[in-house]
Amino acid sequence: MTNDNEQGSVTAAGAPKAAPGFISRVRNYFLTGLIVAGPVAVTLWLIWWFVTWVDNLVRPLIPKAYRFTVRGSA
Repeated sequence: MTNDNEQGSVTAAGAPKAAPGFISRVRNYFLTGLIVAGPVAVTLWLIWWFVTWVDNLVRPLIPKAYRFTVRGSA
């Protein structure tokens, strides 16, 4: 038995399928970048938030003599 779809990328009219255009490729790259960069950015923000939260929670327990400040920080 043969399969009618064995011809590869052929449309219903029998013409070869056109390659995606420049705008289509740029759109796909952009969306792929969002899918990758979005979770990375959210993860980094959550890590920053958690470390700051723990720092603010622990800071009152450390005597002032042992604390250090970095120039430019609050």
